[in-house]
Amino acid sequence: MLLKLCLFFSLSCNSTEVNKDTIIIGKALNAKHSAVVVVNDSVSYYIDGMDYWDPKYYDKKVKVIGKLSKVVNEKDTTDDGLLKQAIIGTMLIIKKAKWILVN
Repeated sequence: MLLKLCLFFSLSCNSTEVNKDTIIIGKALNAKHSAVVVVNDSVSYYIDGMDYWDPKYYDKKVKVIGKLSKVVNEKDTTDDGLLKQAIIGTMLIIKKAKWILVN
């Protein structure tokens, strides 16, 4: 599956394919229990194994290189039938990520 990722703020357009090496450019932010790179204020890419950004990178433009993975999460319940707190839907995850600051 090919995802078109147009980065309007950097005037470049990248194609990213699941399970392939990819480059993402966006803002380094923290989500609940994960560091993310947000592109165009709407698409979040989760950094595998990283809980939060170091202050050096947080809220700054970064370039992340790694393998793109896609996980679809369904609603999950406890044995008592209560909903578990979780991210529901599709998550885009960057594995084996490396990053640098971008001016």
